Amino acid sequence: MVLIALLPLLACGSDPTPSATTAPSSSTAPAPQVSGLASSVPLPRPSTDATVRLTGDGIDLPTGAVAFGDTFDAVAPDLLRFLGTPTKDTGSIDVFSEYGTCPGKDLRVLEYDGGALQVLFGTMEGQTQMTVYSWALTAESDTTPKASALVGDKAPFEFGPGTSLAELTAGAGDALEVVEDEVLGTVFRVEDQSSGFFGNVDGGTVSFVQGGTGCGE
Repeated sequence: MVLIALLPLLACGSDPTPSATTAPSSSTAPAPQVSGLASSVPLPRPSTDATVRLTGDGIDLPTGAVAFGDTFDAVAPDLLRFLGTPTKDTGSIDVFSEYGTCPGKDLRVLEYDGGALQVLFGTMEGQTQMTVYSWALTAESDTTPKASALVGDKAPFEFGPGTSLAELTAGAGDALEVVEDEVLGTVFRVEDQSSGFFGNVDGGTVSFVQGGTGCGE
């Protein structure tokens, strides 16, 4: 299990308690369908276009942005269209799970590419519908989109698991903050023009990246 607990100085707007995730499942069980979508409607293959971007505010798709706080029902069709059928759909589960202690009354996670990308939903306090509040990159992959940071007037800098700390430093510049924690090792935060990103570095290489509100241990 990958555990993140960012220090208070890395918190920025979202829940300062980050996510706990596990390694992607190796199960070969058939991938469940996202409920509520008509299976008879032809869908294009998952897009690898650069316009699919993971930002600190959500997921940018060619049809528009999936913003943190949008409802599951509103965003599920576009996620299916541009990310494809999830390799795992947990359905509604308890907030205390393998993903950590997550906010809200319930939890639903859509995993893509064997769990390399996870999109988290939950029913928050005072709400009646599940909304998206986080995405997480947990493993290096050539098929899932990367985190995309917009720093100053530079072109977007894309990074994720597999990016070296040197590359992250060069791409993010002054927007990057790195902290050495005696328990967690190297943790980082990127403060770009969105709400930012946080994650872990292991052996000089990014091992985990998350946007939005994280789960605790």
